[in-house]
Amino acid sequence: MNESIQYRELVLEYFSKYYYVERSAFDFTSRGDCYQYFTDNDIRTFKGEQVNSFGELYIANALFTHGIEYRYRAKYAFEVQTSERKQYQPDFFLPELAIYIEYDEIDKHGDTAPYLDKDAYLEGIKTKRAIHHTCQTHCLELTYAQHQEGQLVSTLMSSLNARQTQLGLLSADRLSPQLLPTEVILATLNESGKTTALAKTLTQLVGLYKAACANHSVDGTVEITFKDKVIANSVEPRQTAKALALLKPILIAYEQHLIGRGEIDFDDMINKALAYVQTGKFQSPWRYIMVDEFQDISEPRARLVKALRDNHKDCSVFAVGDDWQAIYRFSGADFTLTTKFSDYFGATTQSVLDLTFRFNNHIGKVATDFISKNPAQIKKTIKSLKHVNAPAVSLLKRDSSQVNSPNTTLIDEMANGAIDEVLAAISAKVCKPVKVYLLARFWFLLPSKQDLKRMSHQYPLLTIEPQSFHASKGKEADYVIIVGLKKGAHGFPSEKATPPLLDALLAKKENFEHAEERRLFYVALTRAKDRVYLIADMAESNHFVNELVNEHQIELNEFNSTASQLLVEELTCLICETGILKKRTGRFGAFYACSHFPRCEHIQKPCAQCESPMTSKRYSGFKVCLNSACNSLIPTCERCNADMVLRSSNKGKFWGCQNYKGNESMSCKNSVEQSTIHWPKMAC
Repeated sequence: MNESIQYRELVLEYFSKYYYVERSAFDFTSRGDCYQYFTDNDIRTFKGEQVNSFGELYIANALFTHGIEYRYRAKYAFEVQTSERKQYQPDFFLPELAIYIEYDEIDKHGDTAPYLDKDAYLEGIKTKRAIHHTCQTHCLELTYAQHQEGQLVSTLMSSLNARQTQLGLLSADRLSPQLLPTEVILATLNESGKTTALAKTLTQLVGLYKAACANHSVDGTVEITFKDKVIANSVEPRQTAKALALLKPILIAYEQHLIGRGEIDFDDMINKALAYVQTGKFQSPWRYIMVDEFQDISEPRARLVKALRDNHKDCSVFAVGDDWQAIYRFSGADFTLTTKFSDYFGATTQSVLDLTFRFNNHIGKVATDFISKNPAQIKKTIKSLKHVNAPAVSLLKRDSSQVNSPNTTLIDEMANGAIDEVLAAISAKVCKPVKVYLLARFWFLLPSKQDLKRMSHQYPLLTIEPQSFHASKGKEADYVIIVGLKKGAHGFPSEKATPPLLDALLAKKENFEHAEERRLFYVALTRAKDRVYLIADMAESNHFVNELVNEHQIELNEFNSTASQLLVEELTCLICETGILKKRTGRFGAFYACSHFPRCEHIQKPCAQCESPMTSKRYSGFKVCLNSACNSLIPTCERCNADMVLRSSNKGKFWGCQNYKGNESMSCKNSVEQSTIHWPKMAC
């Protein structure tokens, strides 16, 4: 087998088993947290399905790589829906073998995840077994316990072979136990963008690996020792080892490419310069060394600065930095070199630059209180030259579900009119040209050139510029509008898990949650001289926004908000506990669905009067409209919790369950006389 084929096999193995940072249901405190992790990290099968567990992921990928057709979460072939239970959807159906597969999150001790009702979960398994027995369908049951023992896929394949024997398939008709050609599988992964994402990660790793392993030799003992240390210190040693196996051939080829062209890269420059100083090949002539933006320095570069200083008897280092703006760990920076400067460089004299000419006192107050929560950072008191008497950070709450644009690339804040509403508010305040920054965590969350051109024409006094949070560092504008403030992998703070190898090569991760993302938000807030505008859908907002609302003095009443934005805490999904019900539109009109859809399939109807969301949390046995101008109230069924509908008969009016379907077996026949309903006082 040549090296190219071997490498493709390694890549396929990595995608099959190690591409994602695996977590089981037992690692989460709620079903919603589990769904959020899978959504944040965009965990999908080779075919692109959004599965709910790693067991399902490995089953789906094994079926795909063996060329076995399957359907994920397809409706059961027989109608078994009841008033209490929706139509059954097994995890997998294999049409060629007429077999269903159920994957159960039960460990080797027979336990379920802490947030699950164990008795109800096991009863659900019995119900499914009864359905298959009654309908005479074949179901293969697999469990997390088998995955714990490393037997999940082998059990799956041996069971499928046994099923083929049971069906008496001829050898010509039998499903092949052999894998599909590697090229076919990798072509599918390439179409999904996974190979591109992996290539970007490996590209980043080349520089980080060289920087972390200074004076390394790819085939030498220094490199081997360093590799073993990286694997040992990783939170996921097996995944890190597999990633290093992919990285090593690239490193070798890259080094050979540089040698063949007689070139060195930036990391070589740092390493060679350090070696020249340490071996005496270079004698420093400098008495003073100044380092600006010191908070962004990496350990190898700090080592070079220290070596240069120690190389000259009377040399002094003058470093200018702000640990509150340390936002480049992903490129190798170590902010502890700033917070613990004297530990690294020795006796130090510190001069404090505590007067800012940029942002006013109210922006400074919010930003300082927000950033100061991390005790590992240096405590500071920042004074502002400009003073104002009212809050200078405003929040516009806007439901992103109002978006009805045919342009699917349009960002939420653009499509729902929120950005224009803020720009109009700024235009109304100014009488001379001002600069406005549109800021987001990621570039793709910012308006297009076409939108910017239109806005510049519509608001002639505003010079509007888009910037990512990182790109805005060191810059300033009169006004700042911050968008993309939602949860998730591409939200803020970003919840996407860092690949273990990448994490192992970076500076040690801080204990304080979202420490660097918090500093990044501080940078964004402090780009504005006069006012900061935050745009957020409170149903999807991150805890940074919630923290500003609950703990800091910001303006909440500059813009109008809908009931769904003002009362978002009452829209928590009853099923997964962490999702929020959001308004959507389907074939049959408006409805509210969980924000974890499609993983959480919970939906409920809106108010029939005004289409606002309704909640059953205020009054037992009733749903009430959250729109204070409506307050529509309806009873709910005590048997199946569905909405009750007012109906008429020859005996008068009565409330009947909406799940009533005549004499069908799945019908809920619960009804209550109108006169016997005890309405809450608010409805009288």
